[in-house]
Amino acid sequence: MQDPPQSPEIKLIAIGDIHNDWDPDSEAALHHLNGDAVILLGDFGNQDVQLVQSLSFLKHQHRLAAILGNHDAWFSLTNKGRTRAAHIERISTLPNPINHQAVEQQLEALGPHHVGYSSIRWPELQLSVVGARPFSKGGKDWKSVASFYEKHYQVYSLEESFQRIFDSVLSTTASDALVLLAHNGPSGLGDERYAPCGVDWLQGGVAGDHGDPDLEEALHSLAAHGRPPCLVLFGHMHHTLKKSSSYNNNNNNAGGGGELRNRVVVDSNTGMVVLNCAVVPRIVPLNMYGTNDNDDVGDNRGSGSGSKGRAHHFVEVVLQDGMVKYAADVWVGIEVEVEVEVEVEVEVEVEVEVEVEVEVEVEKGDVRRRCFEVERRELIVREEDTDSCRYRYHKAYSNEWRVVDIQSLTRKKERV
Repeated sequence: MQDPPQSPEIKLIAIGDIHNDWDPDSEAALHHLNGDAVILLGDFGNQDVQLVQSLSFLKHQHRLAAILGNHDAWFSLTNKGRTRAAHIERISTLPNPINHQAVEQQLEALGPHHVGYSSIRWPELQLSVVGARPFSKGGKDWKSVASFYEKHYQVYSLEESFQRIFDSVLSTTASDALVLLAHNGPSGLGDERYAPCGVDWLQGGVAGDHGDPDLEEALHSLAAHGRPPCLVLFGHMHHTLKKSSSYNNNNNNAGGGGELRNRVVVDSNTGMVVLNCAVVPRIVPLNMYGTNDNDDVGDNRGSGSGSKGRAHHFVEVVLQDGMVKYAADVWVGIEVEVEVEVEVEVEVEVEVEVEVEVEVEVEKGDVRRRCFEVERRELIVREEDTDSCRYRYHKAYSNEWRVVDIQSLTRKKERV
């Protein structure tokens, strides 16, 4: 028996926590990668409506799916956030320092492309994208966010949130490849500080699982019903650990110093890949790269401040046959050229002394951006032979590669 022909590849470009690190160069770098769809995973800014409105215009050039994060409801998600807003209003000299309609305005800007508790389908790709709980700050605490979800989503508990996620998936086309977006990842991925959703900000190396329990329950139930997503993408838990431990790993961190969080988990039964995309900051100087084999970088590496000499981070994920085929961190460099026209007018008056008056007008013309790939680091690769299927994936904390056999796919390949 011969294997069926492979389906076309689908290239997703995912962008983790932006935290205001987005500019025209970022958009040029995104276009350079030429993905089939763009995935935005929240935390764009602290209720930065203008930035979200700007990002929403990507829908005119790309297939777009997004989910908002906790920073996108920075002054309204929790009691702490509302207290923060009240303090700013009390001390500010501005008439309206806090925009109390920011959440609604961001949701309006993204429209149907915001998939929190909903979905979007691209039939030409045979791909459905479903969103988990939007605005998640992570962890088991519901009390501090209860009023927010009651107001905006009529969700009154983590159990109801699980049901909304589950129902959203079941409403999609069963034959499609299924991708699930979340701002924070699921619980159950480990309670070490370096786990994909591990607590890393407490003194003394105290760790714990900061994942979303409603998302974990939804994934377990979907697997039991034969509808697991092939890919779960999330952000929130930044790739560099906040508190150092006694273990000093050699991680070759292009995005900054410090220990690195593990970002990839593979379910050996279903083949589901869970991937943390929160590389922060996502724009860095090119001179942060110790080595580079790309000759195109040339003398532009680390060539100063501003847009020139910077690299922009993305996660590229390739799907094929309803499964993840490949994923990598990709850093795209930008070289900026601005055409400048200079006009010089000279006036000379001849008397006993000579006075020379020079007037210079400078007019900036078109901005030209040259994009080039600076760095590509594999995160996970699917490997197959005639009778088995496996994933090879990177564990960033220990800087080692692991291999896991996918039992469900291996069984399908067995010959009777």
